Amino acid sequence: MRSFFLLVLLTAAVVAPAQQEGLKKKPKPAPKAAVNNAPVTKAEGKATFARLEKILLTVTGAKGNAGASSLAASAQPITRAEAIAEMSRLFTIVEPKFKITPKKIAFEEKRLTLREAAQRDNLKKLIAMGFVAKLGPIATNKSESLTVSEFGDAVGFFATRVADLTNLPSSKWTPFLKRD
Repeated sequence: MRSFFLLVLLTAAVVAPAQQEGLKKKPKPAPKAAVNNAPVTKAEGKATFARLEKILLTVTGAKGNAGASSLAASAQPITRAEAIAEMSRLFTIVEPKFKITPKKIAFEEKRLTLREAAQRDNLKKLIAMGFVAKLGPIATNKSESLTVSEFGDAVGFFATRVADLTNLPSSKWTPFLKRD
């Protein structure tokens, strides 16, 4: 009897790892991400800002002239100045819905590479309020156009800041909102 159990145990010890080997699958190689360094066109920029505007008007309840974009739908690359103009327009629409007034963000003006004086003031205002990264592609790029990843980063940064300022966080978890 004892030899029978020993035989079963040895058989299980030999067969079990062999069965496990059949269950193991080779991991699939991770798909390679496609890098798109092509500049964003004005048509793509206009569509993105129109969609963002629609979302912001719906979520915040702000009143605005939906579709009042100054961008022309063309195949030319969108410039940083045009993107700043659109962000500034959206900022003015949602500004009355801010629940918190943030502290101004300090930045070095000499790092800004935007040439257009009219949009430079808008850029400074957006950076100071935290809507544009002070060292991000919109503020400091050498090129006037934006790639897909740079444009997406800037639009995401802007939308996140709008969400931060239009929603009042719980005072339980936000010490500076606590009232004594």
